[in-house]
Amino acid sequence: MKVLKRLFIGLFLIITFVIVFVIIVRNFFTTVYSRSDGFSGESILIYFDGLYSYNFYSDIGSIHHQFGYITKDSDRYILHNFPFYESQFDYFPRKYYKIQWNNLDFLIEENNIPFFCNAVNAGNFKKDKALIPFLIHSESENINFVGIPQMPTKFAKWIFTYPIYAEVVEKYRDNFSIKIDKGAKDSLFVGCVFYHNVDFGSIYTLVELSDSNAILQDQMTLEMSKNGNIDEPIKSIENEGKYLPSIRDRYESLLIGDTISTVNK
Repeated sequence: MKVLKRLFIGLFLIITFVIVFVIIVRNFFTTVYSRSDGFSGESILIYFDGLYSYNFYSDIGSIHHQFGYITKDSDRYILHNFPFYESQFDYFPRKYYKIQWNNLDFLIEENNIPFFCNAVNAGNFKKDKALIPFLIHSESENINFVGIPQMPTKFAKWIFTYPIYAEVVEKYRDNFSIKIDKGAKDSLFVGCVFYHNVDFGSIYTLVELSDSNAILQDQMTLEMSKNGNIDEPIKSIENEGKYLPSIRDRYESLLIGDTISTVNK
């Protein structure tokens, strides 16, 4: 009986010591990823590369908070709920990639990889560093986007070392699409974005891909055409009394033979 009692006390002391030790050193083994747009945001704290704490919040306080565990599948990190966890918010499991860019680490969800690549290719990071719509971690306040991020092998070709320019060869007005003379051989991917860099130009997203051609769609115009009048000129908020081209006019302003590019000028 005394042996069992001593064994229990010893085990209790060991567990207590481990818990206290973890609490003391956890900051040394914790990586914080966060993002915010000024009104809402989210943060993920990763402990010992095996546990996480998630917080979704707004400017009035926390909206949802939870704790879970992490598994790895090749170079993906999968964040899970604990089996006993129940919530009205279905946030997890989620699959992330860790992407390093100079002194900055990104935690990018798998389905957001095209969005991230488009932002890099367009030069958006260099335009506004204050609003980065991705979870980031940095040991330094001096964030510098130089060169290209270190992408997982399967996505490496989606980051372009130079702008890709394409010529419009056909237009499909029934669904606000265009055909261009670039394709998979040029490292394009489904979800890749091209810009018509003129005043009030549209943005085109790649939806179909072949080796030497691709179909891009003005998805904003297509969506707005289902619920609203896309032929009405738009009244300018900044210049009262001045009207801007309608949504359809912006699509029609791109002509066969015109050039679009992956850079957002």
